This record gives sequence, C-alpha cells and structure tokens, in this order.
Amino acid sequence: MNKRTEEWKKYIKEAKIRLNQSRFQPVDDEVFYLNSQKLTRQDIARLNSMIAEVLASDDFVYNPLGKMIDEEIYNELNDENKTKYILDLSSIYLALRAKFKK
Repeated sequence: MNKRTEEWKKYIKEAKIRLNQSRFQPVDDEVFYLNSQKLTRQDIARLNSMIAEVLASDDFVYNPLGKMIDEEIYNELNDENKTKYILDLSSIYLALRAKFKK
C-alpha cells in the first residue's frame, strides 16, 4: 500500500510541474453564436485581431462593427436576419473587447 501512495504522489507531483510549466493550452469555455451558428476558434481569433486593430488605432473608429462584418454572409441575409446578425456581432464585440482590455 505504501508503494502505491508513493507512486501516486510522484504522478501528482509531475502533473503539477507540467501545469506550472504551462505546457497546455487553456480551454476557453465561452461560446459565441453568430446568426445561430457557433463560432470556431479561428473565427474568434479573427475577430480578436480585428478588435486589437481597432483598439490599437490612434484614430477614432466610428464603426467597429462594420469592419467585423463578413460581407458575403451579410448580403445573403434578409432584413430580420441582418438585424440579428448585427446584434449578435455587437454582443460578441463587447465581450471580446472586455476580455482584451483586462
């Protein structure tokens, strides 16, 4: 029994060392939906880079959502879905901007 506890202590110690060395990628548990579709990590990364550009700009950006709109998708939507798209995009923008400013 003593040998097993020593082995477990060793495994736990190794796991703590790996966690402290940050050899893992933290999972972001926040999920974003745009036009009733779940955004992928690549989509979120693209939006993050756009937000970083807007915040890093010396000039005042009048329409940050306009820079984030995917024109191909947006032009195919009807008026009701366009409104939903903009509202979803604005909530995503606010959430990502708040994370970015932290």
